Amino acid sequence: MKNIVIFGYFGQGNLGDETNLQELIKVLRDLVLEVKITVISAVPELTAQEHQVTGVGKFDVFGIIRALAEADLLIGNGGSHFQEITSKRSLFYYSALIIIAKLLKVKIFLYGQGIGPIKSRIGKFLAGQALSMVNVITVRDRLSIVATSELNVCKPEIHFTAEPLLALKGLEEHAARNYWAELDAGHQKKIGLVIRDYTFIKKEFWDQLLDYLGWETNTGVYLVPVQPKDRGYLQELSTNYGLTILPSDSGWNQLQQNVGGLDLLVSSRLHGLVAGVLQGIPCYGLAADPKVEGFCLQLGIPFTLLNFETESTALYNKISYYFVHSDEEALAYRSKLSFWKARALENRVILKQFLAKI
Repeated sequence: MKNIVIFGYFGQGNLGDETNLQELIKVLRDLVLEVKITVISAVPELTAQEHQVTGVGKFDVFGIIRALAEADLLIGNGGSHFQEITSKRSLFYYSALIIIAKLLKVKIFLYGQGIGPIKSRIGKFLAGQALSMVNVITVRDRLSIVATSELNVCKPEIHFTAEPLLALKGLEEHAARNYWAELDAGHQKKIGLVIRDYTFIKKEFWDQLLDYLGWETNTGVYLVPVQPKDRGYLQELSTNYGLTILPSDSGWNQLQQNVGGLDLLVSSRLHGLVAGVLQGIPCYGLAADPKVEGFCLQLGIPFTLLNFETESTALYNKISYYFVHSDEEALAYRSKLSFWKARALENRVILKQFLAKI
């Protein structure tokens, strides 16, 4: 029996991360007939129940060490764990996890990772040392390849693949159509917004953008939650502007149903864009995070860099133009999707080859 420990942003209700975990567990159970899977999670009891695995708390140091002491393999699943955008604490935590696994002679595989940006001297040193201890890394975008080079990561096998969730199938068109028929939206055109409350962007920015979008006749604007921590802010916007928040409690399929009925999805969340791409709808990225920028560059999705200088008027003009020309503009990524789906499946192939060696 193989004993595998998985780490990532789990137990916090993030649709993309939880779906990535679900799919990885399926892959492992298909590839390995006898396997014990332990997942490091913020809410280990919930993760254990949902995925039929063993759960261990994210800050249960002794529990993690016990799990690793018995493990054959540690897998970092999806996400951007080695970066300083969230905080240096996250970088230190995952680097320490890698170092402990290495000391316990556990093989390490980073699966569909986003890496960087890391600006601080201590962060670069620590990440470079930790990542050099890994056996195999598959990265999901070109910016991550650049980051590994800047960090002098040269010992592991490094493969450029794609976001693992791109390997999923989109829902059939009739499923989204029937779903929206039940919602009884009543608008000829529908724009979905996946937005979040950034500390560096003034509240007036989103207020003005929603005001501008409200000028569009026969067009409904819908708020699409992807992460639980966005709900409070979306509820505030919903109350102020009378907008509908689409439900997402039922998981990834419901998110795809939500976006599948839209005429345009504007998203600041990576996995919102992934869901839109899988459904084949026109997408527009709002990139305050390098992983969103990298994904848009990779698939040819138009985007705007969000920073404290971004003007809501300029953004509205870009979205409005794209809305009118969305079908022709979306051809760029639609034509590339089959290629990137194949690259996403390479994550599984490389993992299968590695498992055969241990």
